[in-house]
Amino acid sequence: AKVLSVLDERERTILTLRFGLDELGPVELLARARELERANDGQARTYWSAFHFRLSQLLAPFVLGVLATALALSGRGRSARTSALLALGAYLLFFVFTRAGMQVGARGVIAPWLAGYAPTAIALLAGLALLWRAQRRGVA
Repeated sequence: AKVLSVLDERERTILTLRFGLDELGPVELLARARELERANDGQARTYWSAFHFRLSQLLAPFVLGVLATALALSGRGRSARTSALLALGAYLLFFVFTRAGMQVGARGVIAPWLAGYAPTAIALLAGLALLWRAQRRGVA
């Protein structure tokens, strides 16, 4: 049984090295985070952060759609080129904040669940605020 546990540990290490955090599925990330947490390993934060980031990415297309629609409606007086650049800039900021959130969550600066979901929630709130503003102005 001891040999088997050593082989299992070696296999998990090889799995982690062969497949980076971006290539592991949510189930593997969750299992590895729980396992490292039980062992009081500081690396558990990295896996928890990746897990919550992965779940928040399920909402990202919807959130970015809301934000893009809000930018299009709020900028009716702008040219199509300006609106497209604003939407591209919003997407770029979203990407930067999600990656930064994953990093600060893995380092333990903020809670991993907050780091994973905060950029998505902020982008959704910004999109909803812009939609509300466009509706109040009579554009939508």
